[in-house]
Amino acid sequence: MALADLLSSGSAFIKWATPGRTVTGTIVRLEERQARVFGGTDLDVWPDGNPKMQYVFTLHTAERDPEDADDDGTRKVVFNAWGDQNAALRAGVATLGRIPADGDQMTVTHTTGQGGASDPRKFTVTFVAGAPAGIAAMAPAAAAPAAAAPAAAPASDASPATQAKELLAAGLDVPAVAEATGLSATTVQALANTLK
Repeated sequence: MALADLLSSGSAFIKWATPGRTVTGTIVRLEERQARVFGGTDLDVWPDGNPKMQYVFTLHTAERDPEDADDDGTRKVVFNAWGDQNAALRAGVATLGRIPADGDQMTVTHTTGQGGASDPRKFTVTFVAGAPAGIAAMAPAAAAPAAAAPAAAPASDASPATQAKELLAAGLDVPAVAEATGLSATTVQALANTLK
């Protein structure tokens, strides 16, 4: 497991306790993984032996746990690759017109259901394309001091993770990038490790 995977695995999962809850965030990671048997730890499979898959979106949100000083707002949302959840995800992807990517904004609303086979949770999903930003628009000139980075970063519509990657690629150090993007130094270091 890569260090970035290890560090990102600590993100809290969104809890869908009651219908009406909406979460919006910027995608910082999208992965596909095999589902586990409901209520257990064994990997789940279809009757024909094929794996049941899920999509895991890691989002940078405005949510914070007041009891966790290190909470940077990173949350995970999981969708089954079958049934109503898959249909809601496909509807959102259809309006985006392409597969979602890092930097895109995702909004998920829990519309009905409490969970379980007799009352499954249903969702609506929407995506808004992220605006990729060039390094030149974000990073200071090579001769400028690193302190100029915080003033440059807010001009971009890119996600904080995308901004961080671009600033790191431009040669800024982890503390300067963390200050410029509002991400924790741990998150920025994990992003820096993915660039090596």
